[in-house]
Amino acid sequence: MKPEKRDMALMNRLYAFNGRSGENIPLSFTYGGEMITGLPCAELEITRPDSNLTVYTLTACLRGLKAIYEQREYRDYPVVEFFAKFTYEGDGMSEILGYPRAFDGIIPMNNAVLEWSNGDTCTEEGYEITETTLTESFTLSPWDGTSCKGAWPYMRLIGDDMCVNIAVGWTGKWETVFVPDEGGVRLSAGQKLFNSRLMPGETAVTPRITLMAAAGGRERVRNLWRRWYVDHILPRENGKPLPPKLCLHNMNIGGTDEFTGITTENQLLGIDEYIRRGLKPDLWWIDAGWYPCGQELAEDGVWRGGSWPQTGTWKADERRMPGGMGDIGRKCEENDIGLLVWFEPERVHPGTWLDVEHPEWLLYADGNREDGGSRLLNLGNPEAWKWLTDHVNGLIKDYRISVYRQDFNFDPWNKWTGGGSEEQERVGITENLHIQGYMNYFDALILANPGLWIDSCASGGRRNDLETMRRAVPLHYTDVGYGNHPVKQKQYRLLNEWIPYYRSHTWSWDNDEGTYEPRAGRPVDEFTYLHSIAPSITSMVTYDAPDEEMELALSMEPIWRRMARIMLAGDYTPLTPCRKLPEDVYAEQFWDEEHNEGFVRIIANPRFSGSVTLYPVYEEGEVYGLQNAVDRKLRMIPADKLADGITLSPEPRSAQVWFYNKIK
Repeated sequence: MKPEKRDMALMNRLYAFNGRSGENIPLSFTYGGEMITGLPCAELEITRPDSNLTVYTLTACLRGLKAIYEQREYRDYPVVEFFAKFTYEGDGMSEILGYPRAFDGIIPMNNAVLEWSNGDTCTEEGYEITETTLTESFTLSPWDGTSCKGAWPYMRLIGDDMCVNIAVGWTGKWETVFVPDEGGVRLSAGQKLFNSRLMPGETAVTPRITLMAAAGGRERVRNLWRRWYVDHILPRENGKPLPPKLCLHNMNIGGTDEFTGITTENQLLGIDEYIRRGLKPDLWWIDAGWYPCGQELAEDGVWRGGSWPQTGTWKADERRMPGGMGDIGRKCEENDIGLLVWFEPERVHPGTWLDVEHPEWLLYADGNREDGGSRLLNLGNPEAWKWLTDHVNGLIKDYRISVYRQDFNFDPWNKWTGGGSEEQERVGITENLHIQGYMNYFDALILANPGLWIDSCASGGRRNDLETMRRAVPLHYTDVGYGNHPVKQKQYRLLNEWIPYYRSHTWSWDNDEGTYEPRAGRPVDEFTYLHSIAPSITSMVTYDAPDEEMELALSMEPIWRRMARIMLAGDYTPLTPCRKLPEDVYAEQFWDEEHNEGFVRIIANPRFSGSVTLYPVYEEGEVYGLQNAVDRKLRMIPADKLADGITLSPEPRSAQVWFYNKIK
């Protein structure tokens, strides 16, 4: 899907700058109790960082407060972005800056419907898509201090003659308010709670708000977003959008939790054996537990008893990995494999190095230093930020890490607010400064380590807002339902709409009755693979698996790579409803026009029975050549045979993938 003139013409409805004065920009805030809209008497600067982007920057000063408003407009897509920051340059404390909204304006459209999601709730009820007709005020905000829990920071307004995609770039508690208006829908978006004085030299920022307009319906606006995302948001590797990655690992050593039992020897063994058997990873994955966290060497030679959440001492456990992780990193480099390593630097366990040596850098639940739970490393503290940045940069270089994986397994809200005890005149500033530090930390790692890219995780997918995604990808987008096929389908459905690069596992938790048991150990099979294929994938075939399992993994790898390439380059069309039911069929279509290549995937869940009629997207007058991905059987279908749909009666727990192209 490419933008057309009719799409670009809609940018004026999104407040394209187009000669606006400061008074007419969609910015609002209060200062010293005075309501301010726009930015009166502002100075304008126009820059063009590249041929596809124009940046309008307005600067104004108000009683010691320097306000900078930035509006970014893309020339190749109908996208406008809004952001503001405020720095106090006076003496003493500023007047109270209240509830700044980088976008507070009316989007003109008739009969608006809002499409939104609850995001990753850390339950099977997450990743639901809901439609709400806007007949009254409607507010969305995440449940806690993570940006994607309970409210997904990506939403869509659907009107009679256009659709508008909306994204909030804020890794904390944001808020969007939609109010029906005579001229359309008023949207106000910003940090949920901010009403604070600023100290001299202190800066507060707003979330970045991104709007995209498209003529026509959901199909166009969905796929324009996907194309813009790949072109402008997805991190690069060697100057090109990040390619698909096969991830492998050697974990749960001797039945230990996560990676608490790893050693240099068992990691090198895993790498060597995968390569020897022909399944070479793109990424070697080392997750939680590689640092000191209570392990002891047991009589069977396995390091046991560790608890991976004991975070806060960030160095490799040298009892298990003498000299650190350098030998593993060198092995990966020698074999052109990227090394991915897990960190959770913001969560500090009592008794670890950070807790003992630098309690002044930490924030505590409800402000209680005696609380025995996890502490929050305050990234708004310049000393803490500098230590973390320098220390982790050193580990990245010493261990030869090529993918930095950051997790976040707890809610920061009661640390930021002190359980409601945050000073009355400093509401929201701790969150604001922390999130600035979080973004600057990612930027600093990327700048200091050319070629490094970041995997964003927060108990799965709770921190995948657009500002984070400018710097990272969600290789681990959820902690829920790795092997539950219907649950995964619902997750894929939302991700394919908004974040086209993610990773899945080839796990199956279904039993012979077609129901699901967490962590059930059904062997990896063809159904599991075809169901689980995503732009990146972790094969759960172990390095020492039986020959038939390894042969399956080897046969599926080229199918996955071809499908993944199309998924990243192509348009996405869901062909069935996605209801998260074992009795359902899940089907989807991807089409890459530029390379004349696509596929249709049809998954019959374990308790499906009956038939289903699919209505794939096609062009009239064309003839399509189809090839089954597994048995490679060929068939041809003229487009006129697709007008009434295709009715299929697949077997339960079966999967089909058909590659197709237009025959010229």
